[in-house]
Amino acid sequence: MIDFLRGQKMSQSQENTYRLPAPSDEEIVRFFASISKNYSSAPFNVVIGGVTIGHFTSIEQVKKANSIDLSTSKIIFGLSMEIGSVIINFYRRATIFGKNGITYDLSGFQNEIYIYSNNHIQENINIIIELVHRVEKFRENATSLLPRTTTEATLSKLFAEQIRSLSDLQKKMLRETDELRISNEKAISLRRAELESDIEKQKRKMLSELETEKNKNKAEDRRLSELQKSLDNRSHMHARRDMRNNITSELRLRLQKPSVSEEIKSHRNKFSTTCLIMIAVFFASFVVSAIEFYNVTSIGSQNTNVIITVSIRLALSFFAFAGMGFYFLGWLRQTHNDDLRTERDLERYLYDVDRSSWIIETVLEARSKESEDGKQAEIPSEWISGVTHGLFAKSEEKQEGDKAMEILASLFNFSANAKFGPQGPEFELNKGGLKKLGKAALDD
Repeated sequence: MIDFLRGQKMSQSQENTYRLPAPSDEEIVRFFASISKNYSSAPFNVVIGGVTIGHFTSIEQVKKANSIDLSTSKIIFGLSMEIGSVIINFYRRATIFGKNGITYDLSGFQNEIYIYSNNHIQENINIIIELVHRVEKFRENATSLLPRTTTEATLSKLFAEQIRSLSDLQKKMLRETDELRISNEKAISLRRAELESDIEKQKRKMLSELETEKNKNKAEDRRLSELQKSLDNRSHMHARRDMRNNITSELRLRLQKPSVSEEIKSHRNKFSTTCLIMIAVFFASFVVSAIEFYNVTSIGSQNTNVIITVSIRLALSFFAFAGMGFYFLGWLRQTHNDDLRTERDLERYLYDVDRSSWIIETVLEARSKESEDGKQAEIPSEWISGVTHGLFAKSEEKQEGDKAMEILASLFNFSANAKFGPQGPEFELNKGGLKKLGKAALDD
């Protein structure tokens, strides 16, 4: 007990607070007066209405200070007494210690006394133990003095009746709950059946509408397919498109491959190796001749024939080395230019195929339409010259305008049909047109 009290803080807490039934003013004043008498008439303060009315040591002094009958009244809100450094307090309230802080119950049914010390020396601890013992005695007496309005038998009977009543109420609630559950389950089952029936009806209706829409779409697809087939067959668009696609596909595949074959590349590598070896040999001969010429001139030889021979050898080796080097560099440049020109010609040819197909489609479409006066529409020659300029021309020579014109004339004269559509220009050539087109290309 002493160790516990030494660990207490100097304030109110759950451990040093004692609740008791609300005593009358006379009972609580007598309790404090008895403590005062035991501890050398230590005075105690009396608080009524939030105001301290004085310091007293006996109940007679308190009675003289006011005219209230203390035996039945409960107007004293607080009493406080200090014994050394030990303080004992009484309040007409109940302190509630919660997680969110302290609150107070002022209902008047419960009051409280709490004791704390400002100095935990042995003497104070003994005083606290004595005060706690007195508070426990006072609380037991206050509890035993509560009025008894019924006997134990009456309480047992009342308790049994309450238990029976609660049991009957429980049975009634369970029965009503079970009946309500059964009723709700039946209603839910009926509602579920209705909803499932409605869903099934809606599903059949939607499937029927979907099937009708599918049939309509199939009929529309067949009609459009027949119309597209009729248009394709009438204008021969599919043939021209296939031919253009085949040509452009082959050209694109060719552009993805190296500019020369592996065999030509092997020959080029052999030729380059031979040239490099010859250059190295001529360079070595030049170095040896230079060293020999230096040695002959440095010793001051008087043999003119030797000096002339060495000089000629030095000059020949230098010109051979320089000539071979320039030749090899020229050959590399020419080879690179040829490869670049070949690749560029293939790309240009690919674009010219699409370009010529577009020209043919445009011309044929223009010829198929009539002007306002009912005559066939004429194509301006200036437009033909502009769009065919440089068509199928090679990069190493300037293409004359009449070459492209002859090719297009051959295409126009011998094409079966042509059209420019959303999938690109397509054209169809008969056998005679193909021959003349090939001949014109060979002439170029």
